[in-house]
Amino acid sequence: LILDIKVFAVGPKASLKEIPPLLVSGAQMDIDLVQISKNNNGSAAVAFMSFTNMGSFLSPNLFSSTNDTEKTMLSSVISATLPKTNDTKLLTPVNFTLKHTAELDPKGTLSCVYWKETEWAVDGCHTIPTNDSSTVCSCVHLSTFAVIMETTKAPTAFFVEPPGKKLLEEILNKTFTELPKTVVVDVLKQVMNETLISLATNEDKVNKVEHVNNVLMATEKLVSALVTNVETYNVTPIFLPNLEIQIFTVGPNASLKDILPLNTSTAVLDIDIIEIAKRNNGSAAVAFMSYTNISNMMDPDLFTTNENTTKIMMSTVVSATLIKITDTKLTKPVNFTFKHTADLIPDSNLTCVYWNKTVWVVDGCNLLQTSRSHTVCSCDHLSTFALIMQTKPPKNDDPLDLLSTVLVSVGLVFLSLALLTFVIFRRKLRANNTPRINLCISLLLAHLTFLLTQNFIHYIQPDQLLCAVLAGVLHFLFLSAFVWMLIEAVLLLISVKNLTKIRSKQKEVLGWKRQIVIGYVIPLVVVCVSVGLFPGGYGSKECWLKFDKDLFWSFLGPVCFILALNLILFIIIGVIMISTLRKRNNPTLQKKATRSDDNKLVKSVMYKTLLQFIIIGCFWTVGFFTESSDVVKILFLIVNSQQGTFIFLIHCALNYEVRLEPQQSHWTGEIEGKRCS
Repeated sequence: LILDIKVFAVGPKASLKEIPPLLVSGAQMDIDLVQISKNNNGSAAVAFMSFTNMGSFLSPNLFSSTNDTEKTMLSSVISATLPKTNDTKLLTPVNFTLKHTAELDPKGTLSCVYWKETEWAVDGCHTIPTNDSSTVCSCVHLSTFAVIMETTKAPTAFFVEPPGKKLLEEILNKTFTELPKTVVVDVLKQVMNETLISLATNEDKVNKVEHVNNVLMATEKLVSALVTNVETYNVTPIFLPNLEIQIFTVGPNASLKDILPLNTSTAVLDIDIIEIAKRNNGSAAVAFMSYTNISNMMDPDLFTTNENTTKIMMSTVVSATLIKITDTKLTKPVNFTFKHTADLIPDSNLTCVYWNKTVWVVDGCNLLQTSRSHTVCSCDHLSTFALIMQTKPPKNDDPLDLLSTVLVSVGLVFLSLALLTFVIFRRKLRANNTPRINLCISLLLAHLTFLLTQNFIHYIQPDQLLCAVLAGVLHFLFLSAFVWMLIEAVLLLISVKNLTKIRSKQKEVLGWKRQIVIGYVIPLVVVCVSVGLFPGGYGSKECWLKFDKDLFWSFLGPVCFILALNLILFIIIGVIMISTLRKRNNPTLQKKATRSDDNKLVKSVMYKTLLQFIIIGCFWTVGFFTESSDVVKILFLIVNSQQGTFIFLIHCALNYEVRLEPQQSHWTGEIEGKRCS
């Protein structure tokens, strides 16, 4: 018996932040002795011992496992203890690197074991794969340890069918609860065979979906056969060319408050298995599997969306399942961190999805955060998951998009000309132009915001806040335009009732300051109330109102009310004008003009305002039927984009006061301060 001992002690005045690894013959130990000393008045000691030929006394056959295997001692027997230390509780696991003392069988299964009075046990220890010459064991307690290798005594005949569809059917139809790890690993290699998977991807869509479902179910059934009862906890890793598996089992005597995430090379799982175990008599097990070669069978195009997008699989396919427990309800959502398997496109959208038998769906999953290389998804259930990227297909030159841009641009030009004309001719006209000026301002800003939003929609959409803000601004501006039309109708009614004092009566009843308050405060109040009642109602895919949230009534309601009120006002105005103009002895609108001119002026004001009401107001109702026909869509686009053009033609180009002004000024160019009616 050859014995190698290393003792390391620290005192209260030690300035070490950490101690170096302890080396003995054939082994190395990493332990946080400094932290242990802090719990023991600053002093602690550890003894690390290596017994070269202890394996002949502590036979590997004393390791009881469910596997009928040949067991070989693959390392020296080592011991670790904390002498003369009161609080021996480990705050972090201890890692032992054990040099192999026998040849490693590639098909062998390694177990980190500790001596438990009369036998070898694995509770609290698990294997961290390293290389062919050594194995790293991580344990949550100190004892006597070793590495044991299990190899199959004879080829198993548990599954007799050849690899392929028949083997999958045999696995799914056969009844078993526990299987040797060597059998499970061997069968999983056959199930995940690259050639067989490739052949399956060449089949039709239905067969591919059926095959991948069988692969997933067979894999989960085989993995569940590896779970056995433990006292504390156990980690079982399996690394195959196309499949990585991490199984974490918790027993009733586990002292862990939480567990480290389960890692594969392409994904990480965070799950509160400790809390789940508390609801299952202290025991629970979770299996986390990462598949690298089945994504071709689970086409990202099987993720159905309302938009026409190109879909790209951005991660490996992973599965998570709770094994051999009765209460599988999650106490809180689980998080998956996916490593991107493709380059992230800037204007794309990432979606966390899970496999629902035949399609990818998003129910219960949402994206928490993302970077250029990783994305974190949170889900409220366990299943098979992946990350899909959606990109807009190459943009085609849609004639409607081009037509919209041209028409809205033309409308903006004429809105600007109308606004400029109102300002220049503001002193020569007999009507109050405050409503028309502000109507033009509202429409100009609304159409300009709309044009910019639609031309840069792909850059705006990813920023939901910006998209919602723009939708709110458009809502406010369009409502403001309708309110200004209502104000103009009210002023027209006042003018008709007081035809001899058009300006003065308007100022007495509704001055321009009051008009400004009414014209902008009412729409602002509607938008603010809408935000309060429907916080998520702004920011559709077009950066407009989300009609599925019933928010459309905050726009359609006021619009319909204003249109109805305008119509009533115009009827009243028409009745008053007809009655007034029939009275020949009433000198209405006489201001250096004949009675015939008076009649024409009054009729002109009414007809222009009525025509403006029909073109700008009534045609908005057509917008609610644009989905029914392309013809209706084009009609709506033409009429509403040319609102500025109609305003310019009606109130400026066809206004006799504007046309006569240059003649009255003898073409001197003195048109400062003049305004159209």
